[in-house]
Amino acid sequence: PAYMSPEQVQGGCATAASDVWALGVLAYELLQGTAPFGGNNIATVLYRVTHEPPFPLSGYGPPVHAAIEQALHKDPVQRFTTATDFVQ
Repeated sequence: PAYMSPEQVQGGCATAASDVWALGVLAYELLQGTAPFGGNNIATVLYRVTHEPPFPLSGYGPPVHAAIEQALHKDPVQRFTTATDFVQ
């Protein structure tokens, strides 16, 4: 559930924007060592995915913060268009 994009949690179809979301979650975990939307149960995680910002990312400069924030934007239109755009 932690890799599901907000639109998937709300019953929408997976799209390229959903893949960018999942890549953003993975990048966050690699950098921080924890999930961006943690919780003690699935309901909490899904609520945070759809309604709350990710836990603060620490120890990285503004470009990294901006890239992760864009990849994890709640609105799929505001995310990177492709995974390639995100990693560049």
